[in-house]
Amino acid sequence: MNTQLMKQLRVRPAMSLGRGLALFYAFVCLSITVLAWWNLNESRLAALRDAEVVSRNLANTLEYGLAGTFERIDDALRVVADEINRQKAQGPVDDQALNAFLARQSERVNGVQSFFVADSTGKLTHGKDVDQAAPPNISDRRYFASARDTPSAEMLISEPVVGKITKNPILVLARR
Repeated sequence: MNTQLMKQLRVRPAMSLGRGLALFYAFVCLSITVLAWWNLNESRLAALRDAEVVSRNLANTLEYGLAGTFERIDDALRVVADEINRQKAQGPVDDQALNAFLARQSERVNGVQSFFVADSTGKLTHGKDVDQAAPPNISDRRYFASARDTPSAEMLISEPVVGKITKNPILVLARR
């Protein structure tokens, strides 16, 4: 009986040691997995915070740049309106001189493709590549209707539209 008891005593500690090592190994693996997940989650959160800061900075930069560009374009639109009024005060508008003036203004203002002038019916009367024989009409555009119907001194900014002359997507900044 002593031999049987000795065998049982020897076997059981070996099985308990194996289970203990397995549990320890499982605990270590689980701990490493939890730490790795926590580290990845913290890295993801830090990347999201960084992306938010970069996005906010980019939006501020774009806003500042666009505001400056829009101010320059608005100033140029006022100059064009003044030139048209000056020519009208001296008699009929000189089409060739006004088209040359619009071309010079377009060259001087960064971000401007070209300046156009429309009459009260929406017919484009002056500007780069305006076909006087068959001038495009913009009376169907929301920005034109708004400028025509609202005698405000504010510059209007259109939604993106396809240009009647260029056939490219454009953003129109208009003034009455």
